[in-house]
Amino acid sequence: MSSEGDQPARTDREIPQPGTIQAEQRRRSFGAWATEYDRYRPGYPAQLYDYLIDMLDPAPRRKAPRVVDIGAGTGQLSVGFIAHGCSVTAVEPDDRMREILAAKPGLVRALAGTAEDIPLPDASADLIVGAQMWHWVDQDKAAAEIARVLKPGGVVAIIWNLRDDRIPWVSALSSVVDMPDSYKWCETHGSPRLAAPLGELTA
Repeated sequence: MSSEGDQPARTDREIPQPGTIQAEQRRRSFGAWATEYDRYRPGYPAQLYDYLIDMLDPAPRRKAPRVVDIGAGTGQLSVGFIAHGCSVTAVEPDDRMREILAAKPGLVRALAGTAEDIPLPDASADLIVGAQMWHWVDQDKAAAEIARVLKPGGVVAIIWNLRDDRIPWVSALSSVVDMPDSYKWCETHGSPRLAAPLGELTA
């Protein structure tokens, strides 16, 4: 019980370890809310897409860059790459999420799969992206699989939307409303790690 003036305690600070039964059950639970997820999950700024596409070698930029969105959910990240002229294949393990994802206009295809098991050929992607999902994967297995699918000289981007607690009202909100799993993971672990054979992430 909190004394007067104490901040309410945040709950559920840790998320299950990837690869455990608990983590698998939890990461597969979002599909029950797929329609709400698609409606209310925030998208991403145009500057993000420009920044990542500009990182590619000139040849893929001149054509439609081949983008693979892993853990794509209902496609909040995918649609931005489509709008920027990219050829997007999305990979999502949850059937309910993937049903909504597959209906996104311009998507090349929506495939059943995970970051650890991407159903695509070797060296077939210019850019592999994952948003709000890295905390759910076995990072060693995912890094090896990404390296297999990525073309030489390709780009990997791991992305989160996070609350900015430097803003007073956001900080106050975070003291009374439980944080999303992605926020908890970043607060605990800091910058994500990419295992070999991938290189270190840059900001």
